[in-house]
Amino acid sequence: MAYNVYTVESLGNGDRNHIAFYIETKPHGRSTINPRAHISCHGHHPGSKKQVATIAPENLERFEKVCCLMVPPPKPQVTLSSKSLVPGAPLYRCAEWLRDVEKLAVEKGIFTRVAGSI
Repeated sequence: MAYNVYTVESLGNGDRNHIAFYIETKPHGRSTINPRAHISCHGHHPGSKKQVATIAPENLERFEKVCCLMVPPPKPQVTLSSKSLVPGAPLYRCAEWLRDVEKLAVEKGIFTRVAGSI
């Protein structure tokens, strides 16, 4: 049985929220959040959970190795006062990282998109 893959948002600083994958490995119980996303499933905004794909249980480890480790997540790029830590460098936000990882997971056959997802 395939697991549902969602994106979820948690409170960020200012007008931007953090976004991560949430893989529902145990319906009605604790599930898996991609550990590289640094949020917990209980800290997400209610109503922000959007299903984007499904994943076979045997592909969970492959997803981490082939996708998440191959596309490095964004490093800190701005200070709390919104000043760039690397002046002149383009911002690479977690939402962009998520899209890149999702695209790679679909290309590698790890994710199966659901109707209505990006």
